[in-house]
Amino acid sequence: MTALARQTVLVPVDYSTESQHALVVGREVVTPGGVVHAVHVLHVAPVGTVPHLATSPEQMARGQQELEQFLSEAGISDVKANIVEGDPGHEIVKLAEQLHADLIVMPSHGRTGLAHILIGSVAERVVRLAHCPVLVLRK
Repeated sequence: MTALARQTVLVPVDYSTESQHALVVGREVVTPGGVVHAVHVLHVAPVGTVPHLATSPEQMARGQQELEQFLSEAGISDVKANIVEGDPGHEIVKLAEQLHADLIVMPSHGRTGLAHILIGSVAERVVRLAHCPVLVLRK
């Protein structure tokens, strides 16, 4: 495999139009025979900040259906759908490691200033923690 070969590409999805574009890019850069995985993270507040409520199996199933519906409505049928729960930045990186992803392609919403400070940047966290290259698509 060459240095540019991308057998496994992970694309985080938040149901935005930017996510749809990231999926298109992910499908363009994956090698023939490779796999693109879409992941949506059900955000759960960290233990200790608020009462920690685990996501129920019903919520996970509903999340899976929503992701599959999003992919279908976007006309994307050749992508594997993954639902996970937790902190988005950490869970994206964790799944990328489990899948042995060669690349993560993700949108950035371009928040700056106070919004960036308060909300943080999932893309920034993924870039910092990922074991593989991360392609961040600017808005």
